[in-house]
Amino acid sequence: RKKLMLAFILVAVVFLVSLGIRLYNQYRFHLEKQTRFMMDTYVTIHAVGPQNATAPAIKAALDRMQEIDTKFNVQNPDSPIYAFNHMGTPISDPEIIEVVHLALQIA
Repeated sequence: RKKLMLAFILVAVVFLVSLGIRLYNQYRFHLEKQTRFMMDTYVTIHAVGPQNATAPAIKAALDRMQEIDTKFNVQNPDSPIYAFNHMGTPISDPEIIEVVHLALQIA
């Protein structure tokens, strides 16, 4: 009988500690998720962290992805690559030049 009672107390303590840790982590860490349509697909980013940091971090990542999509999209009239392909406009964007140099090194 003592062993059964001791086992019950042990299980209860483990359960309460686990519950406490979970509640603490829910308070401390926030799960944020944002989705945007870009690059001809839906892009979803999940972030876990302090509530005041997750949304700005996701926004920065999605904004950067949008910049890359705009710059490198061959079907976007605002893209230097589109201008080069359709009008022969020289590409002066350093980021595009760097990617082309890297591609030539790999090829």
